[in-house]
Amino acid sequence: MEGQFKTIAIGSDHAAIEERKLLIKELESWGIKVIDKGPDAPKPPVQFSQIAEAVALDVVNDEKGETGGILMCGNGVGMSVAANKVPGARAAVCNELFTAKFAKSDTKLNILTMGARVIAPRLMAEIAKVWIETEYSKEPRFTERLGVMAEMEAKYRTK
Repeated sequence: MEGQFKTIAIGSDHAAIEERKLLIKELESWGIKVIDKGPDAPKPPVQFSQIAEAVALDVVNDEKGETGGILMCGNGVGMSVAANKVPGARAAVCNELFTAKFAKSDTKLNILTMGARVIAPRLMAEIAKVWIETEYSKEPRFTERLGVMAEMEAKYRTK
């Protein structure tokens, strides 16, 4: 697959455990190494923010940039918000193909979030495939935007 991540760190909350397991099988069938961050049991409430943080840290700590992240919850929003608290994470809800493609090509999205209560597992796999296969365009206008976002992140980062 062109533009692919070699490894995907993946996690969910209790609302998306079965969808996560199905997607893991699909990712592995594509030859992608999977790091499953859980959870294993559907005991609500799962503290999704801790799972989002674990996935985001795997992504941003990979100096080669070969690890992407996929997070799933009921609608994808909570996971996206939580993952974006980690400096360097660029997570967004992509519950359809167009957004998945252009979020990767234009903003170098490194964490894909999806809603298990919004879309079917088959569509989740299609969205993940488009996102993984899409390359970051490296157009100067997009590279400049990433630089501006990195400056904003540094400006507001707290210790």
